[in-house]
Amino acid sequence: MEIVNQTNYHIAWIAGKKDHPADSLTLCVKATFQLVPDAAAVAAETQMLMGDIYIDDDINKGLTYDSDFAYFKENADLLLKGTCYTPEAIPVPKCSVCFAVAGTQKTLKVYGTRYASPGLLGDSASSAEPFTSMPLSHENTYGGAGYQKNAVGKGRDKDENGLTWWPNVVDPNLGDKEPAGFGPINRISSQRTSKLGSYGGDYMEKRWPWFAEDFDWAYFNAATEDMQYSGYLTGDETLFMENLHPSISEYRSQLPGLTPRCFLQEHEGGEDFREVEMNLDTLYVDMDSETLSLVWRGVAEIKSHDFRELSHVYLASESLAESASLDEHEAQFAAIVFPVLVVPELVPEEEEVAAAPEAEPEPEAEVAAESADEGYDEDTEKALEQAREAMRQAGQDPSLVDDIMNGADPAVIMAGIMTSLGLDSSQGEAALAEAHAQNAKMLKEQGMSDEDIAMLLGDKE
Repeated sequence: MEIVNQTNYHIAWIAGKKDHPADSLTLCVKATFQLVPDAAAVAAETQMLMGDIYIDDDINKGLTYDSDFAYFKENADLLLKGTCYTPEAIPVPKCSVCFAVAGTQKTLKVYGTRYASPGLLGDSASSAEPFTSMPLSHENTYGGAGYQKNAVGKGRDKDENGLTWWPNVVDPNLGDKEPAGFGPINRISSQRTSKLGSYGGDYMEKRWPWFAEDFDWAYFNAATEDMQYSGYLTGDETLFMENLHPSISEYRSQLPGLTPRCFLQEHEGGEDFREVEMNLDTLYVDMDSETLSLVWRGVAEIKSHDFRELSHVYLASESLAESASLDEHEAQFAAIVFPVLVVPELVPEEEEVAAAPEAEPEPEAEVAAESADEGYDEDTEKALEQAREAMRQAGQDPSLVDDIMNGADPAVIMAGIMTSLGLDSSQGEAALAEAHAQNAKMLKEQGMSDEDIAMLLGDKE
């Protein structure tokens, strides 16, 4: 299937069985934008569609970016990577950070360095040291070696000095001893694996190699449940980030108000041109680089698992305020893939027959007229006339040019050239025969067979 992409977005697809047992094709489109304070985000160089990215490339450690290649999402993920910055860079022991998209928001508490302080009722946190910035990373929230939810965090393990460092990033609704953040949940965490369904019984006979019958599509949602937007985003929602920028404490921006339009073209005999509805189901903000990545996803029914009936996928982009019709997009696609050739208007034969010659041409003009009748274009005819003039100036017969163009026997052409030079044509024939014999002898000495020599030199049997 050929991609016709009229955007700076990236597109990819994965075949599956969204509505088992029917075959389906999931189309994923990704676009990247630069955030602008108090304005809509603007186009930036789009990042490639990516798979899972882990700390140290280790699946057992923190997931920093969840794969773009999900088959389907019922709700939109709202994800953020960033750093807490205290207002005006004033050192404080504690600071709040907030991330909000439209009406969905979450607030975390961020503390300076602190450690476990033993007490009668167990360990508690020591006083926090003042700080001005703190990454919202897996390493700075609750976790530790062997802890499934976060194997690289703080609060469970002692260091070489016997100290247990207390987590810096905390969700006030969950307490100190639960991982917190705006990033993705690791797909091997029980929070996600519990949604994979059951694969016993008659699964192998009925469903393999597809998902189980009780598979929950929420498995593909990597955001925490409180940062999953119900349904899909429109594409013009507002963004709010508090204490996530080094100089702008309350950072407001907006999605760009654009949407992709995706179409499939089938081979002859199928449904010619159809649209795939694309849903904006993933929003990823990187406040460290002030970029915004959006992923739209659409699922199309197909006739075969290898979608061989499809010839093209066509991708366009348009403003939410202006929506072109299916017919308009089809016309645009056709103009790109099947351009119309402009054929010069030909003079009807009746008019040619009816047209009387203005005057009887001279012999040389007659030659030019014959060439024109054969359909040479203006540039070719001009070049031919220049060649005829050169022949005339050299004292040769200009009609030889037209003999060559008309595919005359080379021997006849050679004889004409020899005659025009005042030479005996038999001398030319003898010279050609001698050259032929020398070439044949040289090829024979190089080990070539008589048959190959005859074929190479054009000898007739």
